[in-house]
Amino acid sequence: MTRHNEELPPTYEESEAPALPARPPSPPSSAHRAVAPLTLADTNASIKGTYAVRLMSNKAGPDVKISSTNGAVAVTLFLQGTLFRPAVVDVITTNGRVDLTVHRDSAAIDVTAKSSNGSVTLNLPEDFDGLVTVRVINGRKRVEGMAGVIWPSEGDEKSITYRVRPASGGGPRRPSGPSGPRGCSGPSGKSLDKQEQEYKRHEEEYARFQEVSPTETDLSDKGPDRAYASTHNGSVKVQYIGMHEEGGSGDRSSCSIM
Repeated sequence: MTRHNEELPPTYEESEAPALPARPPSPPSSAHRAVAPLTLADTNASIKGTYAVRLMSNKAGPDVKISSTNGAVAVTLFLQGTLFRPAVVDVITTNGRVDLTVHRDSAAIDVTAKSSNGSVTLNLPEDFDGLVTVRVINGRKRVEGMAGVIWPSEGDEKSITYRVRPASGGGPRRPSGPSGPRGCSGPSGKSLDKQEQEYKRHEEEYARFQEVSPTETDLSDKGPDRAYASTHNGSVKVQYIGMHEEGGSGDRSSCSIM
């Protein structure tokens, strides 16, 4: 029984929990542990595996270099720690496919995935913020159309550069609208002159970031990212890895820019 002079508790109302910030997945216990620089090379065999790489060196990269002459490369990297410059990853094969997945704690990344004769799939962190250049010499080139094309490389119809921005707040990428796939930013709607200016400005920012000394760099700002995916004969696909799954595995989003 409730007396009239007692105050009743406030009415319960459901409310949405605040969104948790995205966090990079942790490497599985089976991952190979290494300290940068990590170099893997084989002439006539494929290279496969998952590697957790501690970024320790502040010298010029590459921090991870993986190469094969006649074999596929299928590698997942977990870049742990940070640097005063972008972490450099080079994965190259002459005859074979490349399937590269890159996770990172906080360091900016400069990634190259390249094959002379084979398809290339590059899976980038979902908070990737920078430029992605895709180059196909002989192969079917399929662009989804809502990937934020900035400017074709000067004098080269085979290369296209995309400006990729993460979702606000660092969370999962959101749909860009009914005309575009999830996770891809829409076209800027700017004139070609303005697009070229933005492209050049971003490249200049990237160059300045690489030249800054450690004492001048604030690690809270990891700087711009850069990715390059290329094949002479085959196809290229770039997609993004969700970081919001429990258990550290992440998931590939449906955003495929090529």
